[in-house]
Amino acid sequence: MVRNERQRNAFSQLFLSPDSRTFREALREVPKIRKGEPLRAPFTEVTEWGRKHPDAPKVSAGTVNKQLGAVQANLQLGVSAQTCA
Repeated sequence: MVRNERQRNAFSQLFLSPDSRTFREALREVPKIRKGEPLRAPFTEVTEWGRKHPDAPKVSAGTVNKQLGAVQANLQLGVSAQTCA
């Protein structure tokens, strides 16, 4: 039971903390189409590139929400699997 509580707390911190807002904002800096320099760059470099190129088209808010929804679903599945085990 303690383990599930820790997982739920981690889940809450991930989606309700200021860090999650920072992560969401960083996702909004990702270019819609990654060619050239940002193609194989790590996430931090891709977001930096996006900030340096404000005119480049970025991913939409809907795309960011879908990405975060997928992470949330996977975390819930993990918590649920631990509860059932």
